Amino acid sequence: MYHRICQHCERPFQAKRPQAKYCGQFCRSQAAIERREQRIADARIAKQETAPDGGMRHCHICDKWFRPKRKDQRICSKNCKQKLWNFTNGKTKKMTMYLPSRESVDSEGKPVNCHGNKFVYRGDDI
Repeated sequence: MYHRICQHCERPFQAKRPQAKYCGQFCRSQAAIERREQRIADARIAKQETAPDGGMRHCHICDKWFRPKRKDQRICSKNCKQKLWNFTNGKTKKMTMYLPSRESVDSEGKPVNCHGNKFVYRGDDI
């Protein structure tokens, strides 16, 4: 028998093999889960660091830059989410949206899907 210390829970245990690291199946599986979560977090950080803008996104509601917590996040805060919900459900009639460029205009230079709303393009005078 070999006297070892569990690498997960740090309690002493007796092992049959000299290379044993964990006291039981529970500690072995918990350590594997922690390693996987750390690997995913490291990959996420590496992806944000290699992105040209550092992983930042532009909120079209308040015109601020933010770092998304999820890869599909488009709105920066609950406040902006509420403003967008109120507009799309008819609670407010007009809303200012801050678009990143003039790429979302039609051939006549008018914003696409403009229903009387104010569209402000980055770089234009407000």
